[in-house]
Amino acid sequence: MKPNKQPKSLSPRGALCACYTATVTAVTFDTLKYVERLKGAGVPEAQAKAMAEAQQEALSESVATQFATKADLAELKLDVIKWMVGLALAQISLLVGILVKLL
Repeated sequence: MKPNKQPKSLSPRGALCACYTATVTAVTFDTLKYVERLKGAGVPEAQAKAMAEAQQEALSESVATQFATKADLAELKLDVIKWMVGLALAQISLLVGILVKLL
């Protein structure tokens, strides 16, 4: 699953910043704010950007493996329906067998 990438804002120098906001299911991670906070703490900009990208990837992978997609839910629904039909047929067969024995 790839995050939706939208440019966050312009840098103070007027050039478009390479930082993005990643939105995946229920998690939003503002990489620009993260980079700015790291830079404010004295971390070099290149290192701050690399750390933000790594954090974004880790969050995206974590969310992608922990939440079910619509396709996952559709597959699960199909499996449940198959089991319900199979059990209903087994119950009908059992009841017909019992009735045949009794008659």
